[in-house]
Amino acid sequence: MAVEDDVPRTEPWLKVSFSAFVPLALAFVLPRVVQPYLFTLGALLVLCGIVMLVRQERRKVIDVRR
Repeated sequence: MAVEDDVPRTEPWLKVSFSAFVPLALAFVLPRVVQPYLFTLGALLVLCGIVMLVRQERRKVIDVRR
């Protein structure tokens, strides 16, 4: 039987972090007026990804201690 940790999967925090590149890439092709909003959105997505990663790792540590 396979252990759940052995199965490759995409982490949710990684999807959120990679999705931050979409508004950042669009900021280079869209008008300057929308650039600050796109940069802000990209930064918020990266921040959300980091928070999700930290929460996931803390949960793993708590589960290991039990």
